[in-house]
Amino acid sequence: MRLDRLTTSTTGVDIEVTGRGRDPVDLEGASVEAVMERMGHAMPSLTAEALGDGRFRARGQFFLMPGEWEVGVRLRTAGRAAELATVSVVVPSGA
Repeated sequence: MRLDRLTTSTTGVDIEVTGRGRDPVDLEGASVEAVMERMGHAMPSLTAEALGDGRFRARGQFFLMPGEWEVGVRLRTAGRAAELATVSVVVPSGA
C-alpha cells in the first residue's frame, strides 16, 4: 500500500497484492478504510478500482484530522471471507 500523501484533503492510495514469488494475486476486489481509535473516528470505506495484475487504486478523503490512524485494506477473493491488513500512519499537523 502506498498513499500519495498524508493529508486531511483528498488523496489516493495504491494497493498491490502479490504472492510469495511476487506473482500477482487474483482478487475480486479491495477497499480501504481509516480509523482513529483514540478519538472514535472512522472514515467511510472506499472501494478501490481494479487495475489488473493484483493492483488497485482508491481516491478520497481518508483522514478527518491530524494524528495517528489505522489504515485498513480489505481484500476479497472468490469463495473466501474478506481479509483485512492494517498499517499505522501519522498524519502531521497542517497536512
